[in-house]
Amino acid sequence: LGNTAGAQLAMVNSHSILGLLGLGVIAASSVAGLGLSAYFQITFNGLTINLVPFVSLGLGIDDMFVLAHTMSALNDRSRSVAENMRAVMCLAGPSVCLTSFANAVAFILVYYVPVGAIRQLVLVLM
Repeated sequence: LGNTAGAQLAMVNSHSILGLLGLGVIAASSVAGLGLSAYFQITFNGLTINLVPFVSLGLGIDDMFVLAHTMSALNDRSRSVAENMRAVMCLAGPSVCLTSFANAVAFILVYYVPVGAIRQLVLVLM
């Protein structure tokens, strides 16, 4: 009783909790993106409403897998959680940033496709 170090370690090592929290962050980002799009009066269509959650989920889960795998590979119980997270971000952070940058460039390039529905989808996703 009263030993919180074991509970904190269980929270770090639990991939189910990580997955649920990751899905929550992805859902919140989808809602925030749709809300900002509505605020800036970007028009919605069926393609936009149906695809935004799935594209956000796919892009977010990809980065989450990279971070979770790196955390599992580097899990050193002699270091604190903060030191482990710093090591994970040092190793996996550049690849996550590079994939996010590549996705942003791809969406910017797709914006110039002369199809109105695709252009609206890219505006909502950006």
